[in-house]
Amino acid sequence: MKISKTFKYRLIPSQDQDAHFSRWAGCCRFIYNWGLAARKAEWEQKNGHLSYVSQAAQLKELKRLPETEWLSEAPAQVLQQSLMNLDQAYKNFFTKIKNGQVGKAAGFPRFKKKGKSVDAFRFPDPSQFQLKKVSDTKAVIKLPKIGEVKLYLSRDVEGELRNCTVVREGKNWFISLNCEVENDYSASVQERTEIGIDRGIVNTLVTSEGKIYQLPIGKIKTIEQRRSVLQKRNCKKIKFSKNWIKGIRSISALDRKISRIRLDFHHKISTEIAKNHSYIVLEDLNIKNMSKSASGTIENPGTNVNAKSGLNRSILRQGWYTFQTLLEYKSHWYGGYVKYVDPQNTSRKCSHCGHIEKGNRLTQEKFCCKNCGFELHADYNAAINIFTRGHRGSACGDADVSWVDEARTTSCA
Repeated sequence: MKISKTFKYRLIPSQDQDAHFSRWAGCCRFIYNWGLAARKAEWEQKNGHLSYVSQAAQLKELKRLPETEWLSEAPAQVLQQSLMNLDQAYKNFFTKIKNGQVGKAAGFPRFKKKGKSVDAFRFPDPSQFQLKKVSDTKAVIKLPKIGEVKLYLSRDVEGELRNCTVVREGKNWFISLNCEVENDYSASVQERTEIGIDRGIVNTLVTSEGKIYQLPIGKIKTIEQRRSVLQKRNCKKIKFSKNWIKGIRSISALDRKISRIRLDFHHKISTEIAKNHSYIVLEDLNIKNMSKSASGTIENPGTNVNAKSGLNRSILRQGWYTFQTLLEYKSHWYGGYVKYVDPQNTSRKCSHCGHIEKGNRLTQEKFCCKNCGFELHADYNAAINIFTRGHRGSACGDADVSWVDEARTTSCA
């Protein structure tokens, strides 16, 4: 089976190459905004929709105009890809409208703004770039109109190159190489086991095998405290001044550091679980509703707003949805699948006798059944219930269990 994998590396551009990258990203941003403005104008004039093909043809004329001839500095395919991204954004918007989403949830394409939108551009054709390994840790990639750019080779590239995307993150540029890789997992499928996973706040992940995976919360909180100090300092600076911009960059750097710590944790754990387990059961959590603000409105103000705000912050800090997404596609890679079950009463139900009562969970960590006296770590007990619930729903069905119809399965190999 062939799968799509992306390998990300940090580039080491020269000062001239860095300037070229910035200008190319600016060209792509300009073309995206130009295409969006043209589409909106056509719609307002009731002339219908503009297609990618028609706008790509207009792009040739745009590059010949004296006031926009600087667009010729960027490679043609990079600008065309920007119009393709716009076209895909429109398709996604109308798909969501058909599915019943309205307002901001539908995601109508918005204009890109320098300093706020991501600086990026893509080469969709693998014939446009060439990767050459120089040493175990260094390589160069040859790009059109700019020549060879050095990069840190943190790992070897696998498979056949399909496209590459250059993105700015803070002061650094990164390149993501998308490859098509041949993946053979059939030999190891029979050797792997089944597992249920409970996601929590104190303990990030607890499995039905008794393993506990803990996100380095202490390190993240330390960075968050530093970020909070910088944010307070920045509030006293004149907005859009040089010092204010420096402060914003420092805060963004800390945000990226937190994101990297969390993503590194989830990548390692999801890979370990997907490799060793062919059947994985998770709770079908509605994280968006769980982390919704409790502030309410002026007419109907919320209660316990500060407590709910702290709970929301703790939920979002764990990155449950990121872990879920990574686990889904990695399970597909290794021939397994992920099943979701109704989370109702998984923390209150005794995994030994099945008795459900609010008082069963004495503390955050201790579970003691009021019916049979069974004691266990609360998250471990919940993970066993999740695993059992997934198995019962996967067997021949159980008409007496309301959650069977709620269960959903993804990433079937």
